[in-house]
This record gives sequence, C-alpha cells and structure tokens, in this order.
Amino acid sequence: MLKFYGIRFNVQGLPERYNISIALRESLNASLYIYEHFENDLQKTLDAIDREINQLFQSNNATKCKSSQFRFLLAKWFRTKDISNYLFQDTYFSGFKGKIAKIINTPKPIKAKWTLIESEIVNFLAEYDQKTQDELIHDSDSAIGTLLQMITIFFMEQDDERPPANLELQFIRGQFPKVIWKKKDGVNASSNPFWTPKNQYCKTSFLTSKLISALHGKYAKVLTPSVTVPATLPLKDDSREISYSKPQSLSFGNFMPNEIPDEITISYSAEQKACQQFELIPESIGETLLSLQKNIQKQLSHEGVKHFLGIFRQLSLSKSKNICSFDTKKHFQLVSKVSKKGTCSKKQHTIFDQVFNILNSLQVKRHWHKTQQIITNPFLLQIGEEQQHPQSIFTIKKLLLDPLFLPCPNNAYWLGSHLQLIPQYLFQESIHKHALLPGISSFLSGCWLNEFRGKKGTTEKTAREIIEGCAFNVVSSNRYRILDKLMGELEYMKDRKYIDQCQHVKSSVGNPWEDVYQIQANGDTFQLIQNLTHLSNQQYQEIGAHV
Repeated sequence: MLKFYGIRFNVQGLPERYNISIALRESLNASLYIYEHFENDLQKTLDAIDREINQLFQSNNATKCKSSQFRFLLAKWFRTKDISNYLFQDTYFSGFKGKIAKIINTPKPIKAKWTLIESEIVNFLAEYDQKTQDELIHDSDSAIGTLLQMITIFFMEQDDERPPANLELQFIRGQFPKVIWKKKDGVNASSNPFWTPKNQYCKTSFLTSKLISALHGKYAKVLTPSVTVPATLPLKDDSREISYSKPQSLSFGNFMPNEIPDEITISYSAEQKACQQFELIPESIGETLLSLQKNIQKQLSHEGVKHFLGIFRQLSLSKSKNICSFDTKKHFQLVSKVSKKGTCSKKQHTIFDQVFNILNSLQVKRHWHKTQQIITNPFLLQIGEEQQHPQSIFTIKKLLLDPLFLPCPNNAYWLGSHLQLIPQYLFQESIHKHALLPGISSFLSGCWLNEFRGKKGTTEKTAREIIEGCAFNVVSSNRYRILDKLMGELEYMKDRKYIDQCQHVKSSVGNPWEDVYQIQANGDTFQLIQNLTHLSNQQYQEIGAHV
C-alpha cells in the first residue's frame, strides 16, 4: 500500500498530522479478478465496477460519505476502473499487459518480478524491427513506455521506503498510469523535494536502461571513447620502425567505461548544495532540468528563463565533436536587443552571467551497479574564452559538454534539441507583455518532437499539464491568473502564426484545469521536426564516435 504523511494546517490555521493510503495492489487484484470472472469482457467488467461505486453511495448517508474510510474505498474502486481500462481497452495489447499485471500481482520479490517481466517484454518486442523497438521503449506514451511507468508505481508500493513528509503522489483520473508528484503546503521541515526512491527498480529510467541492455547488449555508442590507433612510421636514418598512438580527442566520454550506465542524475556540485535545491521531484534528466527552469524563474523571473532556453538552444546546435564554441553575441541577438554599436543592456549581461553560473555549478553522475563504479563530471566545463577584438564586450566561450548534449543513437535526451523548433522572432517578443511565451513554446516544441511519430505535429494536453510542463511558479494566489494568461498567450500565438490551430474543449465537469487544448504546429515547425527526426545514422555515428 502506498502511504504518504505530513503536517498541514487545518481550517483554524493550526498544524495537524495527516496520513494518506492508496491500496493500489487491491485495485489491480480486483480488476484482474472481475475481468476474468466476466470471461475477458471489458464492458461487463466496467459495468460491475460502476455497480460497486453506486452501491457505496446508496449504502452510506451524507455524513458517512464525508468520512476518510468512504473516500478510501471510493478512490480504490475508481482506480480499479482506470486500471481495467488501461489494461484491457486496447485489444491488441490486452493479453500482453494482462500477463505483466498478473506477474505484478504475485507475492514475489521485486527483482524476481522484474526478471519475469523483462523476459516477457523482450519476447514481445522481438516481433518488431530495431527501429520500432526503440520507438516503443523511448516514447513515454507508447504501450511499453506506459507499461514501465505502471511497473515502477507498483514496485514503489511494494518497497518498504516511504517518501518524505508532505510529498504525495496523485493519480490523474482516467489516465492511469500517469501520476503527478505534489509537494504539499504545510509544516514540512523534514521534506526533501529532491527525493527519489533508493530502490532503482522504482525508477522508470532504470527499468528502461535494463530493457535496452537486454535487447541490444551492454555497449552504448553514446559513451564510446575515441580509440587510439597504432601506426608505424619509417625513420629516415635507418629501417627501424617505431610505434606511436594518435592522441585522443578531448571528451568526457574518454573517461567512461564502454557500458550503458544504470543511472544518470544531474545535481548541484558539492559547494552549491547547501544553498540550492530543486523545487520538483526529478526522477529523470528532463524533470531535473524542468525543476532548474522553475528555480531560475523564481530567482530571475521570465527573463532568466529566456536566457536559460537560449543557452540550451545554441548548445544543441553545436556541430563540434569535442570542444563547443558558445558565441555570446549570437546568444544576445537571439534573446534580447543588441544596438547598432554592438552593445546590450547591463541588466541582460547580469542575468546571462547568473544563468550561466548556475549551469556551471551542475554536475552529472553516472552509476554502474555491476561494478559499483561512479563517475562524476561537470554538466558543462568552460576551458577557455576568445575575444575577437579588444573593444568587443562579447566573447566566445570554449566549452566541454557532457554527452547528454550530443545527438547519438543511445542518447534519448539531446538536450535543447527541441528548442531549435522555436523561431527566432518568438524569442524576441517582449517579456513584459508576453512573459509566458518562452515556457509555453519550449513545452509545445518538446511535445511535438517527442510525440511526432504518433501524432504528427499535434499535441493534446489539459490546462493543468501545460502549466506544470511549462514549470510556472503556481501558488494559490495566482493560479487562476496564470490560467487566464495561458489562454491569452495561446490565442496570441495562433494570431501570430506561431501555431497553426488551437482547439479548446471544455471539461465535462466544468473544471477549467481539465479543459483540453489540441495544439498543432505550423508548417515551418512541422518541416523542422521532420528534419530533426530524420537525422541520418551517419551523423549519429560521426558525433557518437567522438563523445
């Protein structure tokens, strides 16, 4: 049973303890039992669950309906319905998902369950070619992607570790196994917003890497160091030959094993940890950077976010295989106004320096469990700086980048690549009039790119998903103001042709946070997505061999 606890303030403003329990395994067991009872008929299964829910209301008066026990039972049956829909709605995958669910429902230890599950998934994926396998594994919305999310949730329920105080996992109604981690308001001195489960089997990223290793072997091109090639040169003064080795290219990959790491995390360096922490609960690299974006917005407002995104955009465009040249003049031309004399405001320089220093303080840690080897390196490392002429205020920074920035076959991140889809003129919109534009455009670009194979440049998200995905700082006092601004910014983006279409479907229950927005990329963006998704294998190998 998933259990969460903490201390919150009641209506009178006094602190009180609270505990929340989620009987997830009971819901799964009920779903499998009822489905089998009705001989694999999903509609009869859902009707039976609806009868149980109605019976709950009929057998309880108004007072009992407010009790915690009633809410516990009601939530359990609604989750049973969501689990049944997820497992058995797609007839093509229902048999496969059912097998996995039955393994999860056994009393076996977590590792033993995963061994059986991994075998089932590998056998299932063996029917597809390698390209389709990669698509199914790396797409979080695919049958395999959502299945891995479900598995980690049930493993977390089985694990003994409890999340810290005032952290809570919430299920999205009708979208199982999608969940949201919430940092609850209240007295939470012991709360750790950077918490992740110690058990690696409770992390989707870890299970994904295990699955990739099982399918494609242990070696990853993304971390393959440059190989020294022995060669011989005849000496002029005699016939003897000596051997020499070509020097290795300068790269973080040269210091790493040839195996896929079981875990990759990004955090602040040791000297920064005392004064910095991430706001969300990052389980993956993408979520960590989203947390960082939220912190930058808190410290430096939306202008800081624009610089943050601009830096990542230019780094993703780097064609250098080893040392990256970051042109600060190009950066300021993208995110702010540069005068004819080649200058920009002191404020913009200050914000850029602060954002760049934050990125400089990050470190990447890779962990190989089999050998217990841990390697830590800077997220990016400045090793030099070039000034084109003495009067110029702009410089070219020489950077050594972590392999996460580079487009390689086994690097699912290629950090900042989605920002290439944002047109330059959108970056130059007034931050005072359209503060939310950078965050919204970044979120939409990421969705279009990640979902392109299935949705072809169209994404459907609720207002809640958009606002959380944009990493806006939402508190109780501004949540509806931000919601209004979101609707206004989407309308503005449509008027300016930044997006092609934006259809707004209101929630059936009248909850504006559950309103669905169907947003389509314009023609230019669609073409850019095609270019990014069709990056040739030759380009991958050329870059990946030098990481």
